[in-house]
Amino acid sequence: MMIAATLKNAPTRQDGRRALALGSAWALVLTAGLTAMSVMECGVPALSEIATTGAVSLATGIVAIGPLALLARRRA
Repeated sequence: MMIAATLKNAPTRQDGRRALALGSAWALVLTAGLTAMSVMECGVPALSEIATTGAVSLATGIVAIGPLALLARRRA
């Protein structure tokens, strides 16, 4: 009984793609917001800061936010 419930809730390829898309979208919004704040504060965009922020937020979005958003969507 427990194995059947576990297999029913096992992630599919579509779930993986959806988690990747949601995590990437979160990273894009976060990077854009932090870049806008940096430009407002300094007046010039710093490319190294944009690249670092983008890389860290993309990794965080894919690893953490994507699966969390997928889990929330699945329960609804």
